[in-house]
Amino acid sequence: MGKPVSGETMDKPAFSFTSAVFFFFKTLGRRPGAVAWIALWQIILYAVIYGAALALLWPFWAELFGALADGVEPDEATILRYAASLLGGVTIAVFGGLLALLLAQGAWLRLLTRDEVAGGIPFRLGGDELRLIGVNVLFLVLNLVFWGVVIGVAVIPNVAAQVGGGDTGAVLGGAAVSALMVVAAVVIWIILAIKFAAAPAMSVHQRRLRVFESFAATKSITAWMALVYLVACAIYVAGAIVVSIAQQVAVLLVAADLVGALTALDPDADPEVVFSILADIFTRPGALIGLGVIVVLQIVFQILFEAFWHGPGAYVAVRHANDPLSHEDTPSAPAGSVGAAPKEG
Repeated sequence: MGKPVSGETMDKPAFSFTSAVFFFFKTLGRRPGAVAWIALWQIILYAVIYGAALALLWPFWAELFGALADGVEPDEATILRYAASLLGGVTIAVFGGLLALLLAQGAWLRLLTRDEVAGGIPFRLGGDELRLIGVNVLFLVLNLVFWGVVIGVAVIPNVAAQVGGGDTGAVLGGAAVSALMVVAAVVIWIILAIKFAAAPAMSVHQRRLRVFESFAATKSITAWMALVYLVACAIYVAGAIVVSIAQQVAVLLVAADLVGALTALDPDADPEVVFSILADIFTRPGALIGLGVIVVLQIVFQILFEAFWHGPGAYVAVRHANDPLSHEDTPSAPAGSVGAAPKEG
């Protein structure tokens, strides 16, 4: 258990650094089936959304690549012919992607803070998700206001220097002041981000919109939480390196056929022949398996890290409420099945 932080009240457990960092992994150890179920459905959800977007975008790209293979640039009429499908594909990719993130955030936070997984498909668009929309929109507005003010204030010294004569010393002084303001703003932004970190999890855990209440939950542990997120970033980098190495091995296996085929290709070969050879290579079972490994590794890693990133805020939320989930040494009864007795927020 992590070292207790001084000044904690008796109505909640002492802050545990290890629990904050590895809260997701503790949940994984307690409910492995639930974690796997949410991750599986998140993969399916992404596949459906981006598959639909690709289905709409592919006809245009096929036409574009075909034209380039023939040495012809696509004309305006071609682009207009596919304008509707392009717009539809981009719309599905953007808004569908945002919806998928919201549904996944709700599912993960239900599991992390309330030990619940909705029956059947774990995604819902209910009270939890509506509250998360409110929290995320407020975060977006606060960010826009904060950085708008920072940019406005940081420009003032430079404008004043230019108006004051524009000599080199004044301009350099104004630039230095602006740089210091930006650095100070980044530090303030990081502190505020940590203070707000528990807001989404608190909103799901308490089934009420909680934003500024996160300040009370993170009181006296802000520095510890900064260290928690620093360690989380280090874990992400380490995981990304491992995934990248595995992907590079898969790429090398796929490239073996590609390099051999292109080396034997006549430099003056027709572009259409080149595209035909590439299509043949990338439709071979080995190439498809290699590409599949690359994509699946990236998606699984991204999904698991997304859930892992929700862990510190979820731990702070349950700790603030003195929930048994935050008690490291409290024995718990075996969890029910993945879809047992869900409660909607």
